Amino acid sequence: MRLLLAIFFLFSSACCSKILLVVLTNSKSHLGSMAPFAQALSKNGHNVTVYVETLTDLGELKNGVKKHYVILPKETINKAWGATFMNIVWNGSFAPEVWKGAFGIGNTALLYAMKQESFWQIANQTWDFIVSDEIFTPTGWAMGMIHKERHGTPHAVFSTTAMLHAYTHMLSLNRNPVIAPSYYLSVDDPLSWNMDYFVNRAISVRHAIVEYSVLRFGERVTRSAIEQMGYSGFSWSNYYHDASMVLIDYPDRLAWPVPVAHDFVYTGSSCPDSRPLPDDLEEFVSDPTSKGTILVAFGSHVQWDIAPRRVVLAFLEVLNNMSDYRVIWSYRGSPLDAKSHVKLQEWVPQNDLLNHPKTRLFFSHGGLKSVKEAICSETPVLYMPLFCEQVRSSFIANQLGFAEYVNKNTVSAQEIYAQMSKVLANDSYRRGVAKVKSLFLDRIMDPLQEAVFCTEKLIRFGSTQMMKRAGMRLNWFQFLYVDLTVLIFGVTAFLGCTK
Repeated sequence: MRLLLAIFFLFSSACCSKILLVVLTNSKSHLGSMAPFAQALSKNGHNVTVYVETLTDLGELKNGVKKHYVILPKETINKAWGATFMNIVWNGSFAPEVWKGAFGIGNTALLYAMKQESFWQIANQTWDFIVSDEIFTPTGWAMGMIHKERHGTPHAVFSTTAMLHAYTHMLSLNRNPVIAPSYYLSVDDPLSWNMDYFVNRAISVRHAIVEYSVLRFGERVTRSAIEQMGYSGFSWSNYYHDASMVLIDYPDRLAWPVPVAHDFVYTGSSCPDSRPLPDDLEEFVSDPTSKGTILVAFGSHVQWDIAPRRVVLAFLEVLNNMSDYRVIWSYRGSPLDAKSHVKLQEWVPQNDLLNHPKTRLFFSHGGLKSVKEAICSETPVLYMPLFCEQVRSSFIANQLGFAEYVNKNTVSAQEIYAQMSKVLANDSYRRGVAKVKSLFLDRIMDPLQEAVFCTEKLIRFGSTQMMKRAGMRLNWFQFLYVDLTVLIFGVTAFLGCTK
């Protein structure tokens, strides 16, 4: 009888738990990255709420997941930052210095949200588990720390892509910044990156140092915003030390091996289900005279009216010339003179199109969800990355043998046509992506189910580990042995002078 009661207690303590996920401000992309985990928890019987501070309603969520959107005024994201961001998307290279402005958006969103009753409806509830987006989400960080302090509630970090190097340092993982391309790999010639080149290593080190400095700046400005919620003394060190788990959407087998820890759970190596196409799309792509379908989709952030005109015209020229294929372009912009074999739509069912048997090529920006959907559907890709980790992901896909690359700053119709033709004509790209998929999915347990299991274990026991990594309490001066090095040089110099 006692054994039955103990088993009942263990299962009931994790069943039907109240779980809160806090997503990056106004980001439908990050919401899409965290949604599969939320849905997996909900399917297992948990009461899951997703909280987002946003300018507009981001839509309904599936499988019983509740939405809680705090609608912000338009001025929350100032026009200057929006213009800076779109200039980087189309004309610049992504650099760690850009993060400074993003911290300001998260902090401003929190201060605006605190003026609304709907914010406090969430903040004043008790939760069994809180998960916060890794970047620029002070609301989630504050809720996690406050509920941990007041109620002992475990909280976790959710990284929607590969973790920033500075955060891995704060987690005491000691990842070497020079052994792989950085998050900020240049768009100009990424495929030539080589660890053996001193310049490449020096640039990676610079990126790591600047990123760390910018995140320290962000720590200071975030602290002042979080204090408005009643929590003082916020620091990355305390936040990551108190976090019970780190969830990562980036697939754990996609890139180079890196140090990890037993409180890390990778959720990203799973494939979403696909559905039949709407009748109009099915009829379009099933044309018996077509060699196959080419899908062109560049994510939710891209505004084609802001794109350089030369880029839009280059795309249009190439796609109009691919008359042997049916082309679907996810395009939101001014009207274009596209031929009958090219279909322009503001939104397309990307995953369903990629899984259609007639799809032959995916022309993409290289966002992580698009990379994973290409792998899951075994579709070769041509990448034109625009910002964030997309250049790095394109490099990795090329190294794995299922993608080619064009540079957004120099792209021309001739280059796009040549690279498309290369991928379409060579079956090695399809074999390459099929091999990657087999490694991607072949594992003991589905990653989302593993994340649910670890979450329920965490709620039952309050922790998934006995001890924390001691290095998390060291500052960079101590962690890199700078103090010891200075002491050794000092003693050596003193002894040398006394001889």
